[in-house]
Amino acid sequence: MFFSRLMLACLLLPSLRAAAQAQAVSFPESNSVIPGGRQDITHFDLVKMVVPG
Repeated sequence: MFFSRLMLACLLLPSLRAAAQAQAVSFPESNSVIPGGRQDITHFDLVKMVVPG
């Protein structure tokens, strides 16, 4: 039982390092176009889809 938990901990250890390399948060302008090829949708359009009224 102890050996299996130790093996699991050793296998999960590299994933902790990957989580520390997260990118910084960015706040795009509301009138900027979303990345990914669509030139007709802005960030404001996406917010209008989520926030009613």
